[in-house]
Amino acid sequence: MKFDSSSKPVLIDTDVLSYIFNEHSLATNYQHLLIGRQGFVALQTFGEMRFGAFLDGWGATRLQKLEDYLTDYTLIEPSNSTSVYWATLRVQVSRIGRNIARSDAWIAATALEHDLVLVTHNVKDFESVKGLHILSLNPKLHSEP
Repeated sequence: MKFDSSSKPVLIDTDVLSYIFNEHSLATNYQHLLIGRQGFVALQTFGEMRFGAFLDGWGATRLQKLEDYLTDYTLIEPSNSTSVYWATLRVQVSRIGRNIARSDAWIAATALEHDLVLVTHNVKDFESVKGLHILSLNPKLHSEP
């Protein structure tokens, strides 16, 4: 795992996308990190955003606001190749005695397949994935942004 500060294209994790949508206190900081970068979002992140909205019982107006927001991002759908990355990284993580949530594994596999830097605040979810480049502002988990 490497904490990348270059200008490579990025895959935006669900937490960061949610921070920006909900105008969380970290939103401005992550928006600043994304300036000048081509941003992509994995299909799983779109699903997770919608799941949270449905679970919380959002009304039609807020749901439409979410749908409009999601159109601002380029969706990357999984492919057969993504499934190979997914399976490989899950085995690699398992062999070192760690776990990764299936949804996080799909997001990591998407980043690896497309050689994208993953922007996340939840570094611990991905720290066991070999070769994954991460960009985060979480000061509790590392010292480099």
